[in-house]
Amino acid sequence: GRFGAYAAPVIDADVDDRRADFAPDVRYVNYAEGVDDLLALCLTGFPGFDEPAPQRRSIVYVGPGRTAQSGPAIVGASRLRELAMTAGVQVNVITTAPGDDVLEDLARSTGGRYFATESNVAPQLDEIREVFGDDPWAYGVEESRPTLEALVRYMHEQHFIAKKMPIEELFAKTYGHTEPAF
Repeated sequence: GRFGAYAAPVIDADVDDRRADFAPDVRYVNYAEGVDDLLALCLTGFPGFDEPAPQRRSIVYVGPGRTAQSGPAIVGASRLRELAMTAGVQVNVITTAPGDDVLEDLARSTGGRYFATESNVAPQLDEIREVFGDDPWAYGVEESRPTLEALVRYMHEQHFIAKKMPIEELFAKTYGHTEPAF
């Protein structure tokens, strides 16, 4: 039948017009990809993004700032801030474009940080050390327990695993060490 023709391999995509019949391309007028829309996609990609999470969610955006050339965004600055607040996400920004008031405001309003590549990061690093101590990336099962529990919960909610597993069962036992893994 006709549906079988759609499943046939495409030899030359430039001359094959079956795709247009099945799923026509969507064209947006006056739209170009931009930072606001990218961040909105990231924010809404959290599992259950509109429900409170047991731990703080975070996004680190590294890239160019917002520019006039990027065109109008589908998601504006106020809606972006609203999405971040709804999802409980801390947005941190490292950008090559200093003076981006919208990204800076988004970072600050969510409890995040904003860094432009031309700025002096030494004071910000001191501030991070004050908050997190000398080891912001703590290593070990107990230190990572909230993150590991969230991972197991999300994997179960998204049906990647059939049942929630205790954290202690995630890792193979090690032998020959004088300290226990847990």
